[in-house]
This record gives sequence, structure tokens and C-alpha cells, in this order.
Amino acid sequence: MPCRCTHPISSSKSLKYPSSLSLNQILLDRIKTLENKVKELEECFNSSTSVRGEGANDQLERVSVKYRGLSEYLLSSGASRISLTYAQIEQILGFPLPQTARRFKQSRWDEFNEIIKKANELGGKMYHGSFDARSGKKLGEGLSEDSLDGFIAENFFNAQKGKSITMRAPYYAAILDWAGIVKNCRSKRDGLGSYIEVNESFRNVLS
Repeated sequence: MPCRCTHPISSSKSLKYPSSLSLNQILLDRIKTLENKVKELEECFNSSTSVRGEGANDQLERVSVKYRGLSEYLLSSGASRISLTYAQIEQILGFPLPQTARRFKQSRWDEFNEIIKKANELGGKMYHGSFDARSGKKLGEGLSEDSLDGFIAENFFNAQKGKSITMRAPYYAAILDWAGIVKNCRSKRDGLGSYIEVNESFRNVLS
């Protein structure tokens, strides 16, 4: 019998939040909703795979040979959730993880609040600046510090003026759009590229 999930996630754009709620609380509420949905989908998946009689070998065949050792470890544990350090994962795999796994900086929730404050200072609209970042333009020298990529690099990653930066704007913009705080707009024919536009209920976030 097919699994039916009873609580689909509604679009964040249809949700109405009291103006007194902080951006952090709204993001956390949305994440909690998503976690509950993921948990339900996992239960549906586990139920459906048991009905089909799919064994561990069938599941392992879907994983690349390079990472199959980790998959075998996870499947044999029988646990629904496992916490492993980088060192433990590398020991299981038998080779070191790429450096990018350790270099990634998880976003702090207050960073999103700072972005909205800056966007509101600019009139509620903030361009990504991603094309300039991709094309190698330097911060403050072709890449505006008032762009989303320029602001993130300078304020959250300590980028120096006159230096090239890493493009991050699309990821931050996607999270804010998903949370219903901004509208992530595609590039127009003005040559300035994509931008975020703060939704009306968050236009008063300035401090």
C-alpha cells in the first residue's frame, strides 16, 4: 500500500507572521516544520522499503563504491540517527575527506538579520552581485560593498577591500526567500542581475 504523508509543507509565502516575531524565531519555526516533515517522509520511506522487501544489498548498490564503506557502517548500526566526527568518518572510509568539508562556515542566524537591516537601509532591495563575484571583480573595485555578496564577504568572512571573494549570495537569498522574509527575484534587463526584495512585513527591521 502506498505511503500517504498527511501534513504537507505549505509555501512559506502564504504564512503570516506577527511583526513582533524576530527573524531568528521565524527561521527556527520554519526549520522545525521542515524537520517534522523530513521525519514523516523518513517513516514513509522506511515503511515502503520494508513492504517492497528491499534488502541492504539493494540499497548499497545505489551508493558509489568510494563511499560504500560508510553506507555499510550506517546500515549495520540499525540506528535512525548517528553522530560522527570528521576523524571517525575518515577512519570508516579509509581516506581523508576533502578540505572543503572543514572549510565550510555554517551561517549564524544573526547574519540573516543583518542582511535584512542592510537591505532596508538600501530601500528594501539588495542586488546579489554574484555575476561580479564570479567574474573575479574585487571587493570595492567593481563589486559593490552594498551588494549581497559584497556585504556577506566583508561583514561575515572578513574579506578585505581590493580582494576577490567567494560567491555566496544565492544561498543566503534562497534561505530568506524560503522563510518568507524576502522575494528572491531573477535578473532583469538592467544589467544589475538578481536581487532580493524585502517583504512588506519586514520593512521595519532596522535595528
